[in-house]
Amino acid sequence: MKARGARRFREQKWLLDSVVSTIGLDWDLLRMATVTAPIGFEGMGDWAVVAGKAKRFDDISPSFEEVAAGREARAREAEQLGNEVTARESYLVASIYYGVAQWPIDEINDRNLALNAKKLDCYARYAACAHHKIERIDIPMGKHILPAWLHLPVAGKPPYPLVIMLPGMDTFKEKLVWAYGDKMLERGFAALAIDGPGQSEPLMHGLKVTADNFADAGRACIAWIDTRKDLDQNRIGVFGRSFGSYAATVLSNAIAERLCGVVVGLPCFEPGFTKIFEEASPTYKNHSRGAVEGEYSRSQWPDQIRKGRSAGPGKRAEHAERLSGEDRQRKGDRSEDLVGIVDGVTFITSVSMRPVAAS
Repeated sequence: MKARGARRFREQKWLLDSVVSTIGLDWDLLRMATVTAPIGFEGMGDWAVVAGKAKRFDDISPSFEEVAAGREARAREAEQLGNEVTARESYLVASIYYGVAQWPIDEINDRNLALNAKKLDCYARYAACAHHKIERIDIPMGKHILPAWLHLPVAGKPPYPLVIMLPGMDTFKEKLVWAYGDKMLERGFAALAIDGPGQSEPLMHGLKVTADNFADAGRACIAWIDTRKDLDQNRIGVFGRSFGSYAATVLSNAIAERLCGVVVGLPCFEPGFTKIFEEASPTYKNHSRGAVEGEYSRSQWPDQIRKGRSAGPGKRAEHAERLSGEDRQRKGDRSEDLVGIVDGVTFITSVSMRPVAAS
């Protein structure tokens, strides 16, 4: 019988179990913060329940599934009673916790597919009663589909500026936009939260990531955006975090002439990704092992970023000139704070970004 999982994960599983039992669910990153951010205080009690139960790595998935099922039952009951806000919030908690229950599963099996279906169903039910408009979008990309949720802002008038948002390799689009007080929506941006190649929903349907197919994802997004009259086709930005920083950079290089700003955080740009796959928690390598088409290449993968730097320099310079001159002089190439103002819309950078024209 063939052993499952990455070799490093199998060999260090005993150590991982020990760390989970002593440190808890935040052993490698601020997992509680990223999971509960879109939910708010409403989801923290559920997290505490899971934290009290999950003492080994293999406890994580069933513990989150149990909490998600309880939340889904509460949401359905509230829906029947006409309690829309309670239903809304519980459906969102259930969706996100079903998604987290998928994370420890390192193969596409019946249980993973069932959890994925529950995640999507609960999120669709949340979207139907959310306090801002949310649309399910299926973006054609060759023979594949890029699944997305389009969130329209709570302020402003169409056509809305838009930010394409990408999760990390082991997370999912349903976590990207907050139920209340979202940083994009409150500022008048629409948010297109997508799962790209190798991420969550597309992976369930066989679409894995290659060194460059996030470029195809970028072109597919632009083609779809151009069909929407309620979205401003001249004010588009991109955001990605963790492994999504790499995905966002490849995607942005392919459509650089259409972008006004790019923001990434928790960046993963190291050639060969040695630290994340060989030195960080073995869960990263184990999860990503099944999401990648072919093998990681120390030269091929980072080369996609280097190649992209020569794409559309004239257009990128043109967009840079549209940034407020005073603001660019004041902020310049500093790695934090804002990039500038594009037609009155503020674009914010994180700790690892510079204006698009600076590359």
